[in-house]
Amino acid sequence: MYGHLVVAAPVLLVVGLLGFYRAYATAYSAPGRIGIWLFGVGTLGFVPISTHRVLFLYTLPQGLVLFVVAVVGALLAEAGTVGIAVDAWRTETPSRWLVWLPLALPATAAVNYVGATTLGLFSVVFDYHTGVFGLAWVALGYSISADG
Repeated sequence: MYGHLVVAAPVLLVVGLLGFYRAYATAYSAPGRIGIWLFGVGTLGFVPISTHRVLFLYTLPQGLVLFVVAVVGALLAEAGTVGIAVDAWRTETPSRWLVWLPLALPATAAVNYVGATTLGLFSVVFDYHTGVFGLAWVALGYSISADG
């Protein structure tokens, strides 16, 4: 059950991003709007990483392809968050604190890496997925709803 939620989370984030796009894209320049799209497409690339156990079930070439898709997705999402952050800072829409959002994705990767290597969470067959990035978006949604 938990595994299905982890796979659904990136898809649900993209659905939530549609609302963000409808509400704020008109205030953003072309790089900001492109950033929103890059973020959405890149987030869908997280699905292979969120099902990391599946990578081990495949042979090396198939697992490698899934890993590359996930890495490219992460890079697209990061580029998208930078575009969103720049326009959020410029327009103050919805909030200037979005300038910190691009730091959340690398923070999530770092926390996951520390959890997997230092704490050995993958070796004890424990589903370990931190959501620093997701929590940043939840905080944004809460902030927007509180202001509006």
